[in-house]
Amino acid sequence: MNQSKSSCSRIRGLATLCALAVAGLANTAVAADTLTGNWGGTRDSLEARGIALAFGYTSEDLAAVSGDGPDDFAHAGQLVLGADLDLDRLWGWSGTHAKVVLSHRDGDDLNERAGIQALLGPHELYGRGNVTRLTELSLSHESAGGKFAWKLGRITPAADFGYQECNFNNLSFCGSQAGNFVGDYWYNWPISQWGGVMRLSLGSDRYLKAGVYQVNPEYLDTRNRLSLAPSGTVGALSVLEYGWTPSFDGQAGSYKIGGWYSSAPRSDVRDADDTGTLVIRSGSYGGYLSALQQLLPARDASGAGELRAFVNVAAADQRTSTVDRTLAAGLVWKGPFPSRPADSAGIAFAVNHANERMTRRQALQVDNGLLAPMRVQDGNEYVLELNYAFQVIPGLRLQPGVQWIHNPGARDQRSDVVIVGMRSVIAF
Repeated sequence: MNQSKSSCSRIRGLATLCALAVAGLANTAVAADTLTGNWGGTRDSLEARGIALAFGYTSEDLAAVSGDGPDDFAHAGQLVLGADLDLDRLWGWSGTHAKVVLSHRDGDDLNERAGIQALLGPHELYGRGNVTRLTELSLSHESAGGKFAWKLGRITPAADFGYQECNFNNLSFCGSQAGNFVGDYWYNWPISQWGGVMRLSLGSDRYLKAGVYQVNPEYLDTRNRLSLAPSGTVGALSVLEYGWTPSFDGQAGSYKIGGWYSSAPRSDVRDADDTGTLVIRSGSYGGYLSALQQLLPARDASGAGELRAFVNVAAADQRTSTVDRTLAAGLVWKGPFPSRPADSAGIAFAVNHANERMTRRQALQVDNGLLAPMRVQDGNEYVLELNYAFQVIPGLRLQPGVQWIHNPGARDQRSDVVIVGMRSVIAF
């Protein structure tokens, strides 16, 4: 009965999204790279008037083939639509854009189904409920030739701070790392909250960016998935980022350093007097460093042949964060073969660290008979992922890959986990 209700709910959610797509609410995309093409010239006509539309679905189908848990399979998917409106073309508002994005997630979590219990899960797009959500509703403006810009509305900090491209399945390599391990106050996609961002250009290759976001756990409740402003604000998240976009002998780079502070209350990971009662702290903080550098130039204007390296480091305060630091590095090679210019290959490695203060608390629980020894999280979790993405036809991309997780959940008594799977990206 519950399964039937869940299926019906998913169908209703998908039907709602399809109806909105017909109405013209979709993500920005290029018509030439979609399955449905130019709609008989309609897409070009709309973009000429300032309306960019698209409609896409991403599926991550993964299977655990080794580890302590059962060999299992899980599908996780996400349907996305939105509209990017150029208000200069539409209404003469120079340098101004409006954007609306809706998303709908479906499926299950392999991390739970196969008992992997990794610190950062194998599905980068699973979570926050299998419901339709308002993911963005924003107004942005640029002035002074792009030297100053602002954005206001229902937004997510992951889109503006510490963002990294997502070419992998594992959460260790996608999105803004802060939101991946302090997600109770830094909300990554598909959650949005009211906020504002200002960006100031400091020259041709430098900028300073600041943002403030509402922290409201009610946005996580699936009952508020389409609510504009539910009550329940508990604090504010403030983020500051300095960026540098140099070019070394024609090889482009992007380097970011940033920090954040949340005024929302949060439990300490360890009780002060070992009585079992966790102290509530008044705030949380952290910082990140992100580097992306082109190593090989592209063979042509499409970008084929380009090899890029990335390094991402993030750390949060040890008082309140169960995962207190992460490090990820990797390579992405676009069009490695001249005969396959739209394909790409990737390899990435990550180290996720369990907070030592939490480890000490868990060790005391073992001594008191409250926790089994194999449940203690101590040290690092290591993740390796390799993949190759085939551009099958315009609008359809299939990416088989394999993940290896050592010390899953930072528990060294657990066996290594090997995961194989397919990531499918469809643009309609």
